Amino acid sequence: MSEKYESTVIHSYTAAQAVEDGVLFDAQADLVNKAGFACPVRYSQMVEHELTSAEGERKERELELLKEAMLAVVQAAAMNPDSAVQDFACETVSPDTFWACIDGTSGMAIHIIHPEEY
Repeated sequence: MSEKYESTVIHSYTAAQAVEDGVLFDAQADLVNKAGFACPVRYSQMVEHELTSAEGERKERELELLKEAMLAVVQAAAMNPDSAVQDFACETVSPDTFWACIDGTSGMAIHIIHPEEY
């Protein structure tokens, strides 16, 4: 006989709150659509800093990052549909590895972060 346990949420922190607090940053909607995403994409603080501080036009770097993330997500879905995190590179933004994380906690979204931020 199995027992049923009730669970109580002690604390929740939504992506919308993280954007409001400056922990996550929304990607430009026109670039998100151009890269092929049908859901919102958000960046971590480190990724946002790299996009704003690197040389060259931000819009071009951001689009390149989004395209690389889309490619990584599509490849990951083809190989393992249950994968929620996929690593990828985008040399035009940073020599470091990025993660594209699927977030379904407050509606489907993709969060682009660095592994050390997880």
